[in-house]
Amino acid sequence: MDRKLDLSGVRIYTNAKCDIIDAINLIGEEIYLSDDMTFESYRKGNLLEVKYANGVTYPFLGGYEVGSYKYFILAKDAKFVEEEKILRPFKDVIEFRTVTGRGIGGVITYKKKDNDAEYTVLINGYVRINDNVLGIYLGRQSYTLKELRDDYLYLHIDVSSSEWKPFGVEE
Repeated sequence: MDRKLDLSGVRIYTNAKCDIIDAINLIGEEIYLSDDMTFESYRKGNLLEVKYANGVTYPFLGGYEVGSYKYFILAKDAKFVEEEKILRPFKDVIEFRTVTGRGIGGVITYKKKDNDAEYTVLINGYVRINDNVLGIYLGRQSYTLKELRDDYLYLHIDVSSSEWKPFGVEE
């Protein structure tokens, strides 16, 4: 599966005798099965059978593609790690204008991420060298696209709401 599981506080059933005994009562439950204790790769399905004998390494039979596995956790206990989205600076003026909805002569409200002071200014132009945008003039101040991404937010306003957004594009 694609999403990373957060295993903190979740019981991982193994081939230990106490886990095997408890697992018998869970036959039919929806579970996540894996062959590695970190659940880097896993399958979802129902627990179909539990095997116990000396030396059984793969005691749990289950999954939608039926197979034997070393470990499982209950699906109802599963939590997933929220993956942090990567934000890159705008690649050019066109992307800045498309995402923010504002170009030269447009009005934009922005602020530093660590400060509540808001600035409403005109977008006065761009600094270019060899067709590369090095900066955008918000009012009389020039900022690089990376600096905007790292340190500032802009007020995005649509017909139903307004919210502070980062200067950049999620990858």
